Amino acid sequence: MAGFFPKENRVKPNWKSLFAGVLISVPFALTGCAPECKDQFDCADKANADGKRYTCEEGVCKPATNSGTGGGTATGGGTGTGGGTATGGGTGGGEEDGGTGGGTGGGDEDGGTGGGTATGGGDGTTGGGTATGGGDGTTGGGTATGGGTATGGGTATGGGTATGGGDGTTGGGTATGGGTATGGGTATGGGTATGGGTATGGGTATGGGTATGGGDGTTGGGTATGGGTATGGGTATGGGTATGGGTATGGGTATGGGTATGGGTATGGGTATGGGTGATDAGDVNAEIAAVRTAADTITDGGIVNLTIGGAYITYIKPFAVDASSSDPAGFFIQGSASGPALFVALDPATQAGGPYAVGDQINITVQTVALASGLRQVTAISAINRLGAGTPVTPFIGDVNAVNFTAAGSLDQWESHLVSFNGTATAEAAAAGSGYLSVNATTAGTTDAGTSFRVRAPTALIAAQSFGPGCTFTLTGTPMWRFFAQAQPSFWSASELTNVVCPGPSVSSASATSNTTVTVNFTRDLNAATVAPAAFTVVDGGTLAVSAATLSNSRQVTLTTASQTGGTVYELAVAPTVTDTRGTAVQAASSTATFTGVGSGVVVCSPGVVISQIYGRSATTGSAYKQDYVELHNRTNAPIGIGGWTLQYAGATSSVTSMGVSATLPTGATIAAGGYYLVRMTNPASGTGADIPTPDATGTQDLSGSGGRLLLSSSGTAVGLTNNCPTDLTTVVDLVGFGTANCREGAGGTASNAAAAANNSDAIFRKDSTGATAACIDTNTNNADFVVGAAAPRNSASMANSCTCN
Repeated sequence: MAGFFPKENRVKPNWKSLFAGVLISVPFALTGCAPECKDQFDCADKANADGKRYTCEEGVCKPATNSGTGGGTATGGGTGTGGGTATGGGTGGGEEDGGTGGGTGGGDEDGGTGGGTATGGGDGTTGGGTATGGGDGTTGGGTATGGGTATGGGTATGGGTATGGGDGTTGGGTATGGGTATGGGTATGGGTATGGGTATGGGTATGGGTATGGGDGTTGGGTATGGGTATGGGTATGGGTATGGGTATGGGTATGGGTATGGGTATGGGTATGGGTGATDAGDVNAEIAAVRTAADTITDGGIVNLTIGGAYITYIKPFAVDASSSDPAGFFIQGSASGPALFVALDPATQAGGPYAVGDQINITVQTVALASGLRQVTAISAINRLGAGTPVTPFIGDVNAVNFTAAGSLDQWESHLVSFNGTATAEAAAAGSGYLSVNATTAGTTDAGTSFRVRAPTALIAAQSFGPGCTFTLTGTPMWRFFAQAQPSFWSASELTNVVCPGPSVSSASATSNTTVTVNFTRDLNAATVAPAAFTVVDGGTLAVSAATLSNSRQVTLTTASQTGGTVYELAVAPTVTDTRGTAVQAASSTATFTGVGSGVVVCSPGVVISQIYGRSATTGSAYKQDYVELHNRTNAPIGIGGWTLQYAGATSSVTSMGVSATLPTGATIAAGGYYLVRMTNPASGTGADIPTPDATGTQDLSGSGGRLLLSSSGTAVGLTNNCPTDLTTVVDLVGFGTANCREGAGGTASNAAAAANNSDAIFRKDSTGATAACIDTNTNNADFVVGAAAPRNSASMANSCTCN
């Protein structure tokens, strides 16, 4: 019987009455026309069957709602524990109900109140009253006879019920013939009188009025009792206010579907009685968030769901990033607890009703529509939102994910949209991650080999300011876990959230003479221009080659002006630690030198030294020569050139994007020998027709188009921005090829300057050596003049070198 209903509402069984009731009720039950119950006592069988507590609502037994602590009900400011009921500040534990005013109950008896005495199996008395003949407890000295229930000094006869307090009688009403009297009213013929009114024929009288024929006063579809106000279908009793379908009794206020009694306040679906405050059950909030996430996974009817989430907390607000796409909107993240699921609401919190909303606000929302956008579950429309509280610290909601392996099944689903913190190490240069955003591949203690499956994402300016690169370590704190399909993307929108950034110093990746008096020096990281000075560069060949000028020609490249070089002489270059990157870190001593071969007076030097020499984008289809797409590079000079950290970047022929996409990053220390080739595999499908290409020197991820595209080679790891479809800044662009239907290319003749696309799946486009030849030496800066279509023939670093007529 534990958990069935509180003892103060329980009566001792009258076996004669029960037997008679069975004889009367069976015929109605067989017809299927009788109600399941008239009051909660009729629900005993259902409670016995599953151990739950039930109430009778509109003739149907429904599970009762608990409140307070441990499932109990707090009345008059008391605390209920273990399912008990406390009145007037008492405490009830286990099966016994709490006493009030010091009363005591023993055995099956309930606690007395005010020293009263319960005899003959009666319930506890209040104020010294007496309960006899199996009646319920009396309050204020009232008398209950013949099985009636008297509260607040009222008199109940013939099985009637007289109640006091917030929902009972005031001043002692009289109920006869089974009626219910509240507030001193008179009820006959089974009617209900409230606030002193008179009810006949089963009607309901509210605020002193008279109801006949079963009528009741309603406001906005709700029920108002004792002068209360009910809106949105709520029920208000004793002057209370009910909104959003809540129930308020005794002047209480109920919002979001809660129940408030005796002046209490209930929010988020909680229950408050006797001035208490209804608690919000985090388990319920978590279940509601989980239900919305599930709905996003199984969208039907245009994503319309109409689900409610009560008592969730705003944990993070996502602003709209500069240059971001409209499909990457402002919004906010919510959680119900530290361990529960999280959800992104793709709506600007500043423009919602009752807003602006802030981190730490507790809210109720009614979710109207949901979507699954690139794998991220999100709310796309709401029909209602209201604030329950503000200023809740969200630090307890942050999850430490250092030990989580985000390549393991289910990990990303568990942490999606959740606030997280971790220590990470960047494994690559920053790359484009949607319009207005960059991302950096990273690892953690738990995610040790993620490849591109774990990437830190942020607006372009925030990532660029850090000059991220391989080996940079960092801490990310209190930011949401974004996702792009199966790719985990912990993201941040404030510089303060990324701390403890430590990057290795820059290294010298290569040096090459570009004329008899100039040398180009390449670095692995962006340099601080203020630290680049002639005195920081020393060139020796047994003697010293004077350096008269040092200019930062792009963020990672310095051009030196030297004294006249001796052709064919090998020089050694050394860079002083006074040269630093943009983070102030000095050039690494172990990688601060390089060699180059001097150029004699009057010798023509190839510029650029490295060019894109072959493009194949017709792999793995019928008639394909090769299974993989590839890009080939060629060093046109007679000296090796370092290309470590350089990138191949690609964009569709006519796609509307604001930056190129980094498709391949060349390994640190990579070098192309004099006259040599370098092969980059761009795709590697598991199946398809065609032969495998020769062993690649590097790999990328881009599926190239055979009919057209924009491809560039950059000496930087940062995605090159685009204006009017072409690179905005050419300082890092080593070579650019527009082919087929591309809307950007080298050459001033519009699409007529494009390199021709391969006409069939066995062909590639080649840079010319001379008319019709494919040795890859010609570069007139007009793609149409520099490229020719021919049978695909990829060359790698093991292929025979080809020295061009320039050095």
